Amino acid sequence: MAQGSIHKSKILVVDDEPSFTGMLEILLKVEGFVAIRAVNDAREAAGAFIGFEPNLVILDLNMPGMSGLEVMAQIRDLAGDRWIPIVVVSGENDGDTVTKALQSGAQDFIGKPFRRAEVVSRLRNLLKVKVLQDEVEQKNLFLQERVEAGTKELLESHKDLIRRLSRCSEYRDDDTGHHIQRVSRTSEVLSRGTGLSPEQMAVVREAAAMHDIGKVGIPDAILLKPAKLTPEEWEIMKTHTLIGAALLAGGNSPLLRLSEQVAMSHHERWDGKGYPAGLGGEEIPLAARIVSVCDVFDALTSRRPYKEPWPAERAKEELVAQGGKQFDMDLVTLFLERWADLVEIREFYPDAPRGTTWPGRSAY
Repeated sequence: MAQGSIHKSKILVVDDEPSFTGMLEILLKVEGFVAIRAVNDAREAAGAFIGFEPNLVILDLNMPGMSGLEVMAQIRDLAGDRWIPIVVVSGENDGDTVTKALQSGAQDFIGKPFRRAEVVSRLRNLLKVKVLQDEVEQKNLFLQERVEAGTKELLESHKDLIRRLSRCSEYRDDDTGHHIQRVSRTSEVLSRGTGLSPEQMAVVREAAAMHDIGKVGIPDAILLKPAKLTPEEWEIMKTHTLIGAALLAGGNSPLLRLSEQVAMSHHERWDGKGYPAGLGGEEIPLAARIVSVCDVFDALTSRRPYKEPWPAERAKEELVAQGGKQFDMDLVTLFLERWADLVEIREFYPDAPRGTTWPGRSAY
């Protein structure tokens, strides 16, 4: 993706401190961003949003006259079906404040004072996602005009969206992408025997690649933390399911709709003790149940900064132990029946060698 397309993005900054907006405007211009508008009165934010049509909004939480959460709600209403990433900035960066902001619709939270490099990196990550999404939406608008003659081309466009968006989470680090490949391939293999058609199994494979796309909205300090997360950090980590579903919401093809379900529900549990909705049993979409088993198996057998990989046999024992609890037991049985094929996929897409920058934290 060309950096120029990102730097053409329009950024709206809403903060009641002129010194802060002025400093941030200078910082962004130094980094190559040219279309920046600052608003120091929260009550003027809605009008600025309508007139400026930004690609990203940086929003303070605590402002006189109207809170940042109220401004965020206004922006969401004005945006309608469009996805406009919102980055909240605040001097109050305790766990409750961060969680409330993310649950209210923010894609990221940055505490004041902040580090220049961190702010620029986070904004670029979100704008990369935004630019990719806008490109695909424009392509879909064109293709929809030819839907009668171009149904196959439209499907390929949606597959391209899935593949490109699945790579967005890799912008956070230097991951080889093998986790995505493994979960995608093993999900397709596991879907055999579930009654799905070959076409449906192919859709499951493509959708599985999107299961963790919501991690693009999780702060680096949490996603890449090499130690156990605090309870507050864990609550933030769990929001990647909501963020991922929001990124994929509104799709009009079976592939996009299934991808949204997988992103939202792959951390639900068969016993109803998962998140984010506490679904249980067959309330959980089949594709999400399939991806859940494959994702956990891959997490257990992968090396992370905070753990060594489990042997495949030990991971298999854990899956069996969690059958009927965390996982659909029928799927665990299918997993065991296809054990040789699944282990072969694991070996074909190995972990990066020691010394490589590690992929983001597993949400298990």
